[in-house]
Amino acid sequence: MGRRDGTVDLRVRVAVSNEMVGLRRTQAMLNGFWQTSELAYGYLLSEFEREPAHRDRPTVEVLGHIQSEVWFPNNQGRIKHTDTIGQTLNQVRDNTIHVYRATLISFFSAFEAYLDSRVDSLRPPNVRWGEYVRSLSHASLRTAACALSLRTVLRADFCREIRNRMIHESFDAPTSVTDAHVLLWRARLSDRALAAGWPASEVQAAVNDACSQVIGQAVNHVEDGTRNGKSLPIELFYMLFTFTNLDSLAFAIEEALQPHASRPGGEISRKEKAVRRFDLVIGPELPPDTAMEPTAVN
Repeated sequence: MGRRDGTVDLRVRVAVSNEMVGLRRTQAMLNGFWQTSELAYGYLLSEFEREPAHRDRPTVEVLGHIQSEVWFPNNQGRIKHTDTIGQTLNQVRDNTIHVYRATLISFFSAFEAYLDSRVDSLRPPNVRWGEYVRSLSHASLRTAACALSLRTVLRADFCREIRNRMIHESFDAPTSVTDAHVLLWRARLSDRALAAGWPASEVQAAVNDACSQVIGQAVNHVEDGTRNGKSLPIELFYMLFTFTNLDSLAFAIEEALQPHASRPGGEISRKEKAVRRFDLVIGPELPPDTAMEPTAVN
């Protein structure tokens, strides 16, 4: 990804486990899902908003030639989609939020499958994945030569809290760092970090950093969009930050666990400045048409 000054971050290929390669494949697939879905919705809106005369016509009259299961009749002989074009367009405008949410939740599923296959043996006894600051507190991760950073873990934990709220509280997502549930997350994660033995001197600053980087930055991006005449849902940024922070945590696990100068079976692309273990660097990033593995968003 480029920076705001127009320069491009140097990327390198790094050696990782096959589990990390699988996680990146899923990330690339989900990137394609939300991006092409948004393009398809945008195309439909742009085409029919230029034709206001169609708004009150049944959608099947206008789009019935498109192959879709929505035209397949139910057991009473009626098609499933009976809205007008105007109603359909209103639904399409709302669809991107659902795509962002579905993408975020799906990537969490892939990430926790990665944890199951990569570090399940390091989980404390009788502890579900739960807060990562607790379930990833094993000494081999925290005291490795290239140890997990508390800030990296907590940023993923704030993303996890957002995921849980989306699942359990319908369509709610925090819109301020001072929302009541965000304050509860801060207190809970601080307590979990201290109980898991992370250095007390680091905990509060790390919680502040994670809250700012995940929720604060999402709020700022939405406000920036508003100032520029765009109405952007905060779920877009929570989805993107989930990609970034879970990928960063997975790579930090790779750096903590890989033996020195090892060359495991897989490789991925990563920003050079985000790599701490230079013995894992294989070489510069290959051109897209020759790269072995898909590139992620970070």
